[in-house]
Amino acid sequence: MNLLRKLSLDRDLTGIGREAHSLKSSAGTFGYRELASLAEELELGARSLADGEYRELLDRMDAAYSSARAQELQALKRPPRTAAGATVLLRLQFS
Repeated sequence: MNLLRKLSLDRDLTGIGREAHSLKSSAGTFGYRELASLAEELELGARSLADGEYRELLDRMDAAYSSARAQELQALKRPPRTAAGATVLLRLQFS
């Protein structure tokens, strides 16, 4: 995201497209669907965005990442819900 903020629509369309594509793939791998969708929007639409629209899309991408990351951290704090997960947890507690 930091690199995308440094790139200019006027000079760096190829770089923006490349970075947006990489971010889309990475976000999808981690299940960050909203971020992946916004990255795809940037990848496909960078040529038609005005500078203000570009910055607003980056803000939305930042918010999507923050939200997904917060949900991920919350999920890590919860105990497992499956019987197999509970067995592993019990083994760890009594080891």
